[in-house]
Amino acid sequence: MSYETNVKTRYFRPSIQLIEAKARESRGEPAPKGYRGNQSLPNNHGERVLHSENVNLWIRNVPKRITHHEFLGFIRNTGKVRSLVLYPPTDKHQNQAAALSFMRRDSAEKFKSDCKSGKIMMRGMMLNVKWNRNKAKGPEWSESECDTVSRVLMIEGDVEVVNQEYLNAYFRGKLDYDIDEIIEHERKEGGDETRCTIEYRFACWRGQAKLARRALRNEHPSLTVKYGKDPCE
Repeated sequence: MSYETNVKTRYFRPSIQLIEAKARESRGEPAPKGYRGNQSLPNNHGERVLHSENVNLWIRNVPKRITHHEFLGFIRNTGKVRSLVLYPPTDKHQNQAAALSFMRRDSAEKFKSDCKSGKIMMRGMMLNVKWNRNKAKGPEWSESECDTVSRVLMIEGDVEVVNQEYLNAYFRGKLDYDIDEIIEHERKEGGDETRCTIEYRFACWRGQAKLARRALRNEHPSLTVKYGKDPCE
């Protein structure tokens, strides 16, 4: 018997990034070296964002083959990460690069300062951190509202759905995403079902965690899906 019998659901359309990625794959086209969004839209290149509001950093000299998990693991007691995009080495640059944005300007300033002082290094390498020309602004909410969202989701429900095999496949069909870490928490036996909580730490809030949360709430309303604490705070 399905655990969601007689529960009303709403279809969640896959993200435009995933649709575009699948279209490129079907045409045999290579993935772009770095997604920058539709640059005809002012919000994607920050024309309306003041320098003092910019939360987006451009980072060079990132060690080769570093993962999202390893990169984000160097960031602690700094602030909520809004997004992390890693770029592979090029003919001109032997190491990776990264675009890292925070929810708040003071968090970005702290990370930049810590890198400059050598407090944050990756594999013994100093990072070259500058303000990104593609400016981004943190969420325009009150401080209390900003405290409630993050790139981390806590997903609780029947183990029939709340397991990595099912959720990984489900998310692959709904959005284009990168994972920092997936942590399985306690399992609880009770009645006719076993309930489980899994923590998904995405690399991005708006285009990944936020969409994943909305998709689950629409199509799996029996689950409890909440934002969790970002370990980078």
